[in-house]
Amino acid sequence: TMAYDVTMGIMARWHQLGTMSPTLTMSFEFLKAVPCGSNFVVEATAVASGRHTVDFVCKGWIEGDPDTIVNRAQGRYFIYKAMEE
Repeated sequence: TMAYDVTMGIMARWHQLGTMSPTLTMSFEFLKAVPCGSNFVVEATAVASGRHTVDFVCKGWIEGDPDTIVNRAQGRYFIYKAMEE
């Protein structure tokens, strides 16, 4: 869960040009176990952006096997600086 929150948080911070973005909501689906010692890859995509929020979806897999998703997450982050239209 930490890997997802950090990944989405960094993207939300970039989205608003460097200001920290607090997490509003997050949800997770743990589909398969990740073996100890494995390298874990997280891919995040921004799927919606409003005046004061940005939404992401993520998926994770064990390095070398991107076709087998081991867990998924989604999150919404608060944007302090309203984005210009």
